[in-house]
Amino acid sequence: MRLGFIINPIAGAGGPLGLGGSDGMTSEDLERLHARPVAQERAERALRSMEKQPCFKDLRFLTCSGPMGADVLGRLGIPHEIVLSVPRWTVRTDTLKAVEVLKRQNVELIVFVGGDGTAKDICSVIDREIPILGIPSGVKMHSSVFLTRPTDAGLAIQIFSEIRRVVEGEVMDVNEKEFRAGRVSARLYCVALVPDVAGYRQSTKSISDSSSEWDEIEELAEYFLQSADRYTLYILGTGSTVAAISRKLGVEKNELTVNAVLGNRDVGRDLDESSILELVDRYDKRKVVVTPIGGQGFIFGRGNQQLSSRVLSKIRNEDIIVVATPTKLSKLKVLRVDTGDEEIDARLRGYWKVLTGYAKFKLMEVQ
Repeated sequence: MRLGFIINPIAGAGGPLGLGGSDGMTSEDLERLHARPVAQERAERALRSMEKQPCFKDLRFLTCSGPMGADVLGRLGIPHEIVLSVPRWTVRTDTLKAVEVLKRQNVELIVFVGGDGTAKDICSVIDREIPILGIPSGVKMHSSVFLTRPTDAGLAIQIFSEIRRVVEGEVMDVNEKEFRAGRVSARLYCVALVPDVAGYRQSTKSISDSSSEWDEIEELAEYFLQSADRYTLYILGTGSTVAAISRKLGVEKNELTVNAVLGNRDVGRDLDESSILELVDRYDKRKVVVTPIGGQGFIFGRGNQQLSSRVLSKIRNEDIIVVATPTKLSKLKVLRVDTGDEEIDARLRGYWKVLTGYAKFKLMEVQ
């Protein structure tokens, strides 16, 4: 199978920095900020999972030079053909050119490493001519063209190589300026063709604004306030449910940032990974509060990459509080984690007690 392979080198690098995304930035910008090469790491995990499958020997990789594919493939010793040379500092137009070239090369599937912005760029060039499959690496991943985690790539491509069946996947257009300002503004950009690999592909992120769910959030937040320890540092993750808890504690919070509260005092706003690590080292009593992403179920690894594997390595499971309304949980079969660190993910898997209301809890499996 002729497989087009594209990496957006800067995808996801802004997450631990609390930037909310990397759209409009260049690889040079993020190197200057000392951002970790998240996309390269995730690409490597995906490729290693492909190597384990019987179909791997029949895959012919067509890719770009350097950080957009050839570096990782070469490092793993995977044979590949470079169809486009790109500069060291890549920009959005390099992705567009790469897709144009791959289309002319008659690839049968384009596997890309990136986020919603990368998916949108690819979709703008190929429309529905070639199926695509995303290796999740962005900060924002509202679209349903992505695998649940990079290590699912091997099985997904094995299935596709056998049945060659495609379904429709939504590519969402998320306004990054609004996103960075703390407001979620997403619309359907296009419908792409994706391999039919049910169970390995994530759903589109759902956003609820029903009045009944807001009542549930208020009830949950009130119970949190009544049971909170004023001497414990609460590191508050993203999401409207956690933002409501912050307001109950007396501190206004942007629902797309990570903040820290002690008692009713604001200890830190819009925290990045390094700021959180400093707080974790400073306070002996600390807890992390998170809520799953609607429709997808992720509690770590989507939209809150500041709460990285480095942070979680210093936080015990019993010091993580998961909160969610009954309405949100009714649409989720399981909760998920994708921190990029297999040991941390393994530690977090299992059954968790989720706070759902006033002294109400539900047991949910984390995968």
